Amino acid sequence: MASDKTSDSKFSEWKTQLTTEPDAGIAKITNVYLEREAEWCSDSFVAHAAGGPHEGVTWPVYNAIGEVYPALTREQRDNALHELFSIWDRINWADINGARGVGHTTGIREPLLLADIHIARPTYWPGLDEGEYRISQHDSFEKLQNKLIDNNGNFKPDKVHSDFCVAYALLRSDLCTYGEKYTRAANPSFLERTLQGIIAMRFGRENANNQGIQRLKKLLPESLHEYLEPLRAQGGWADYTKFH
Repeated sequence: MASDKTSDSKFSEWKTQLTTEPDAGIAKITNVYLEREAEWCSDSFVAHAAGGPHEGVTWPVYNAIGEVYPALTREQRDNALHELFSIWDRINWADINGARGVGHTTGIREPLLLADIHIARPTYWPGLDEGEYRISQHDSFEKLQNKLIDNNGNFKPDKVHSDFCVAYALLRSDLCTYGEKYTRAANPSFLERTLQGIIAMRFGRENANNQGIQRLKKLLPESLHEYLEPLRAQGGWADYTKFH
């Protein structure tokens, strides 16, 4: 028990450091992950062969990064991505994106972080399976909202794994019929970051063009259309050429 308390304390200190001293905290990402992995399994070879530790070990690390990610500079975000890729590139991609097992990126909540991961390492994108599943479990938006969304318009952390993936699925007209209702219920700040993430994934690996915007207008609720071009012009997403 004492060891668990020590581990929890160290993890909490690192999370605080990500906020107060982001450069120092980012530099420790790999070490923090490896320490948690070692506590879960003493044999790193076995751990990697198994696809890494279970989600209770890994997802808190990724979401601690996600919590500060919007406030980081582009350079700091890139450094955080390099740290994550130094971990994941040693593991089979199918274990990362959830094609096999629970996955790693399947539990990342922050839109800007997950979108940058998609741009830099497309094979690590978890897809929208969770979003499609959550939608299929409710026959109206009101029921889904009551079950999954809190009073602040955020997804309940004990009900949704990847907030971005579920939000993106809710907004897509080819997957859901009540995207407009979700835009009215969603937390405004989270909705804006979700839209930024969608734009980033659309244009992060191709030349920005009007066809991309038109495609998004077909997919996304009409109330969001006026924000698409300004967000595309704003840019700010990862440069995939830096992550070979």
